[in-house]
Order: sequence, then C-alpha cells, then structure tokens
Amino acid sequence: YRGAAPIQHAIINGETETGLSTFFLKHEIDTGDIIDQVRVPLRNNMDAGELHDTLMQKGADLMVLTLQKISKFGKETPSIPQNNKGKSQKIAPKIHREFCQLNSALTPLEAFNKIRGLSPYPGAWIPSQWGDMKIFESKFVEDLSTNQVGVFVYDKTLYLGLKGGFLEILALQIPGKSKMKSTDFLNGVLK
Repeated sequence: YRGAAPIQHAIINGETETGLSTFFLKHEIDTGDIIDQVRVPLRNNMDAGELHDTLMQKGADLMVLTLQKISKFGKETPSIPQNNKGKSQKIAPKIHREFCQLNSALTPLEAFNKIRGLSPYPGAWIPSQWGDMKIFESKFVEDLSTNQVGVFVYDKTLYLGLKGGFLEILALQIPGKSKMKSTDFLNGVLK
C-alpha cells in the first residue's frame, strides 16, 4: 500500500498479510529499488493499533538489517526494482471523517474490517439514538430473529444491523464519554 494510511487500508480491505520494505530514494516518491522486505500476517481480529505496534517492532529489526547490508556493500548493495505500475499498486489515501462512517448497506465482513482498520484511531462511527457512536470492537453473531438495522439493543446486547447480518458491538464511545465496553454502556442505559 502507498499513501497516508497503509496500515488502516490493509485491514479495511481484508488483506491477510502486509509488510514493510526498505528502499533507496529516487526523485519520485516511493519508487526506489527495494533493499529488504518483511511480511507480516494479519490475524482475523487484529486492529490497526495492534498492527502498528507489530510493524514498529518488525520495522526496527528490518532497519538494522538494511543498514548492515548498506554498510557492507555500499553503493553495490543488492536491490530489486519496484513494480511502480499495474495491479500491484494499492493506494491508501488519507482518512477523513466521512470515510469512517458505517452504514447499514455494508456487509458484516465489510463493517467488521472497517471497525478493526479504524481502531483505536480515528474510530469507525455510526449515527445512533445516543449520538454519533464510535465502534472500536465487534464480533460476528448468528442471525437474530429481527430485521433491525443500525445500532439497537436486543435481548440486553448491543448490535449493529447490516446488509445480510449483524455484528455484536463490544467496545464503543458516545459523545462526551470515554471509550467503554458495551456491557458497561448497557448497564447505564438499561437501568
């Protein structure tokens, strides 16, 4: 991924792996020959914060290896040209508030990935009866015997009704409140 938000977009787009590259600089941005790479598998429930921290550690190790290679070979450091055109290019544009909004037209998988990809920051959100609710964690649920869409409470559990299914909301934030577990939120709402 190239752009301002590669970590987030890798998760949002449902990738099963991502990675890091070190490369030589050229005048054009992100076009230099690749020196080293490391692949990082994406767990099904990994969010952007966890991936960031994993990449930070892997990136430090990769940088050491790359500097050792450059120190040893200098201008003759082995590298391979990037494929700067074609299908291998995946763009990761800057994330704006509008992009973070969830809607009921998303499938459960699309919403699940978007929630993970935007957690912990900036947070996926959806309008609700409690204001714009940020959702930080969710899980898939079996079909419910309801056809509700959007955020709703059903059998003392908080759900997000979507096109073709539901997610249980596990962690959230409403305006003026701190991030909380949905059980804590419901304890206050259902009193």
